[in-house]
Amino acid sequence: MENRDEKRRGTVDRSLLTALSYLPPFFFLPYLLPRPTRDERFHAVQALLLLGSLLGVAVVVRISDLLFRHLLGSIVIVGWYFSVVAWLIRYPLALCVVVIYLLASVLGATNAAAGRVWQAPIVGRLAERAVR
Repeated sequence: MENRDEKRRGTVDRSLLTALSYLPPFFFLPYLLPRPTRDERFHAVQALLLLGSLLGVAVVVRISDLLFRHLLGSIVIVGWYFSVVAWLIRYPLALCVVVIYLLASVLGATNAAAGRVWQAPIVGRLAERAVR
């Protein structure tokens, strides 16, 4: 009886650590487990790829903001147009990307805590290839 409780507690702890890997600084947690399973490694890689894609989009948004607002926005007659385009790229797009990242992280974490594997649409396939 005690053996079952210990096994169950170990499974819950492993699932919790795997779910915590979706928090940005803790993507490496499943690799700290002794002999991580394929699913635990998958969740760790998927969490890292989700974070990397968020940071990549943030860099692209920032560069486009600099290009449109500062460089092209200084043109005398049509500069206001580029300033509006920069605003439309920066705020609504960034908000959409952050919401998608949060939804994917919550879905991944809840499925990891339940012991299931959920593949994010694009990042999941890349994580699956990396874990093979």
